[in-house]
Amino acid sequence: MTWKHGFYSFLDYIFPLAEPLSGEDQEKPHRKLQADKASIPKDDGHLTKYLTVCQDLLDKERERKQGVEARLTSILGLSSIAGTVAFGGFFLGSSGLSHIQSPLLRWLMIAAGCYLTLQICAAILAAIRGLSRKAYLSLTISDLTAGPEESDDVLSHRQAERTLEVLADHDAQNSAKLTQMAIAHCAMRNFLVGLLVFTVLAAISAARINASDELVDKLKQSHDLNELLRGPQGPPGIAGPKGNPGSAAVTCATTAKPRKKHVEQPCNAAQPSPTHQ
Repeated sequence: MTWKHGFYSFLDYIFPLAEPLSGEDQEKPHRKLQADKASIPKDDGHLTKYLTVCQDLLDKERERKQGVEARLTSILGLSSIAGTVAFGGFFLGSSGLSHIQSPLLRWLMIAAGCYLTLQICAAILAAIRGLSRKAYLSLTISDLTAGPEESDDVLSHRQAERTLEVLADHDAQNSAKLTQMAIAHCAMRNFLVGLLVFTVLAAISAARINASDELVDKLKQSHDLNELLRGPQGPPGIAGPKGNPGSAAVTCATTAKPRKKHVEQPCNAAQPSPTHQ
């Protein structure tokens, strides 16, 4: 095992990625295609059967493509749901991390939450890469019909070569999709392990918080323990200087003025008229 393979094997537990193929591995499909073209039978009867087998293999590759894309779609949906739950739980629970007394336990829970987020991102990224649109080779009308002055043997041989090229292209594209599906599966497996570790840490944190609350309640209820923790009471301190006496209150006496009595005089009806005087 080379250091490159060991590095990507270690990276599978952190952020899964596809290991790049070597130059020799990249040349294998091309050499295989050339060998398949060289092995095309010359006989008309055998060539017809050869075309039928190639067409069946091409149909299987199309079914394989549909199956891989269906699995990638389900992984993408599952990863989105898991990501929503993980993000919501992590950010809502981040406010409760301040209540954890142990710094080591607090940092472990933060690291576990970040690890869960990283694995969800890796799974979603792999699913999106696998579902990305890519151009597939296909047989055209010119591949299936004979050209001018082209015999049936030459047409059948050309169809066989073109079918092998399409089959090799479909195999390469589907293999790349299958690699991304394997990466997504690896990320989801890491997510499940990280979720189990995060659950264990959360349970330990909850147990420690409950134990500390019970201890505080016992301290509040135990009078003897409070006196013991407070320690002996010291002697009273020296009294401070006495302050100056305050000024006497001033009282204001108000004298009410007597009201004048209004005496009504009776009206004299027998008063003489001025004209008689």
